[in-house]
Amino acid sequence: MSAHKIMVRDYQVKNPNGIHGRQASKLLKTATAFGCTLFISAEALRVAVAHIPPKMQILGPILEEDPQWYFAAIGNLMHLNVQKGSSVKLGVRGRDAAICLHAFGYLFALYFHKIDREN
Repeated sequence: MSAHKIMVRDYQVKNPNGIHGRQASKLLKTATAFGCTLFISAEALRVAVAHIPPKMQILGPILEEDPQWYFAAIGNLMHLNVQKGSSVKLGVRGRDAAICLHAFGYLFALYFHKIDREN
C-alpha cells in the first residue's frame, strides 16, 4: 500500500469536444510529470461501459486497497465519454498530488480548448 493518500477533485468539462484521446493523453502525462498515478471512479467507469459488450470493455486494473478506483489509461478515460457541460471526478496519488490536481484545473479551464481549436 502506498504511503500517499488519493486526492480527489471534480472538474467541469468546458471544451466543445469533451475528453477524447489527446485530452486523456495530456492528463496521464501531467500526472506522470508530477510523480503521480491517475485514477478514475470505478462506478463512473462501470456505468459508462454498461452498453459496451464485455469483450470490448477496457477497464484496466482496479486499485486493490481501494476498489472504488481504477488505474486510468487512455482507453478507460475515453470510455467515460465525458461531454461538454458534464463533470468528471479524478483521483491522483503521489509525490505532488495537490499540485497535479491544480495543473488539471488549468488543463480543464484553458488548455483543452486550445487542443480542440487545433483540430
